[in-house]
Amino acid sequence: MAFLLLVRSGVVPGETYGAWFTVLGAWQMIWYVALRGWPFARIPRRPVRLLTANVAVVACAWGTYLVGAQVAEPSRITAVAGACIASVLVVSMLFEAWPAVLLTPLPGRTLALVAVAVLTVVLSWLFRVVAEAAGVSQVDGWVTHALLNSLSLAVILHVAVWRRVLGPALRRPQHAEVRR
Repeated sequence: MAFLLLVRSGVVPGETYGAWFTVLGAWQMIWYVALRGWPFARIPRRPVRLLTANVAVVACAWGTYLVGAQVAEPSRITAVAGACIASVLVVSMLFEAWPAVLLTPLPGRTLALVAVAVLTVVLSWLFRVVAEAAGVSQVDGWVTHALLNSLSLAVILHVAVWRRVLGPALRRPQHAEVRR
């Protein structure tokens, strides 16, 4: 409905709308995947917890988008936010936040966030270099596509399918043939 009201009516350009939602997705991944719901998980009453968490995510997204819009085009903002989403998935899902999980909570969370930030910078730069070397005409669009639809999807499928579903089945001992 928001898309129809804002983009289709011409109030907000499609790239701006997409960039803001990608930034929103990046903040959701940071709070709920990288930090595993901290600090919101400590709020005992569910309605208060949900309201607080959603307000925090939206506020972070707005702040990040407004700062990003001062220095970059919406397509570049989308590419960097896509790199952040992919980084959270690689650090927190694929590597299960190792070695950060070996530390106490504060240094562990800090290390996980630093790893996400460093990987975001590296992926943003590396995928941009690859796209330019390949002669891609819309570099930021290709970077966003490659990070969200290829790398992120590969991580999710690997963890959700191979590790969690097929992994235990493949590790089970085979039943010996019954002798009569």
